[in-house]
Amino acid sequence: MKINVPICACLLLFPVAGLAQPAQKTGPAIADASAGVLKIAAKDDTSLMWLAHIWSGGQAEARCRYTIDHGRFLLPGERYCELFGGARGVVGLQLNVDSSIQLLTWDRPTLGHPDAQVITDSLDILLRSHGLTSRQCDKGIIPDGEVEGALWESPVLLVQLSRITLNGRLPKLMVMAVDIPAAYPAALCRSPKNSTSPST
Repeated sequence: MKINVPICACLLLFPVAGLAQPAQKTGPAIADASAGVLKIAAKDDTSLMWLAHIWSGGQAEARCRYTIDHGRFLLPGERYCELFGGARGVVGLQLNVDSSIQLLTWDRPTLGHPDAQVITDSLDILLRSHGLTSRQCDKGIIPDGEVEGALWESPVLLVQLSRITLNGRLPKLMVMAVDIPAAYPAALCRSPKNSTSPST
């Protein structure tokens, strides 16, 4: 079976009120390797750390380690950090040796399809208000379920969302973001023949 959107991308969204007018944006990370913590310094920009701050509900410190779950590997000197946002889910940050983020993920459960749609609409409002264009991804079929996706991009940021629904289970949102859009495989989000807004 063919899947047209990445399921490994992990991001789950937050309520509209928290996204439309973000109160604080965050910028470059300051690494504290001895404590295993990634501290976030507030700064007015649209970096990946800014998204991590919003998605986690304003968490200021991420716990880090030199290993990563789910069979993924880190190169020597790279770290994986997590922000735990309670009901907002888990935000993951994969860091290079210089502590810059190479991949941001967000994994969030939902209360059902209406809740998942509210979260998707919130993300759409936030990202388009910051100049990203949006498009829907073709629906994919997986064992015992399906995946729907949407993608937002600008010259300096790309965010891709997957809504995964397994038979008999609540939908789960998984999102990933990168700041080098050209590195994202275009085949992972094929446009459907009749494209519509991600919020529909």
